[in-house]
Amino acid sequence: MRVVRRHLHWPSPAMAVALTALFVALGGTSYSVARLAKDSVTSNAIKNGAVHRADLAANAVDTAKVADHTLLAADFKAGQLPAGPQGVAGPIGPKGDPGATRLIVRTSSGHGVQRTDCLPGEAATGGGGHSPDGYVIASIPANHPLAPWAPNGPPVEYPSPTSWEARALKVEVSNSGTVTAVRDADVTTWVVCAAP
Repeated sequence: MRVVRRHLHWPSPAMAVALTALFVALGGTSYSVARLAKDSVTSNAIKNGAVHRADLAANAVDTAKVADHTLLAADFKAGQLPAGPQGVAGPIGPKGDPGATRLIVRTSSGHGVQRTDCLPGEAATGGGGHSPDGYVIASIPANHPLAPWAPNGPPVEYPSPTSWEARALKVEVSNSGTVTAVRDADVTTWVVCAAP
């Protein structure tokens, strides 16, 4: 029987150089990782927005690291910021006119021109008119019955109006569409009176 013997050969010089380079490379990586863990991380190694609140150690941010004039009142707990001194009260102004204590709507009906008056001491604050069988052609606050129909037009201002007037007309039209007559119509007026 033939016995095969294997001979142990030392690695070739090329293999020795390759193995040495591999050990140096692995050892260098381990050294770099150990060195990185030991040293602090620079801002160049951190991606923008990658550091979160949970990543910060307690008391890691102090006044030196906060930009001046950047914190808001909302950043502090209630009661943390001292209140300022009480301001000085300003002068008391004059007493205003007494306002209306009640509003009353008064109505009346008539034909053609109709006016509804407030009672003495009341002021007209609004009003209007309605015609059940015609058209209201004017609705206006007034102090006297002819105010809306004055030859030169109504006055520019009504000092303390106390009534409301309206005028209503009825237009009669033929079958051909021609206006045959214009007559006064029934009208109801109302005035909103403010009482002191």
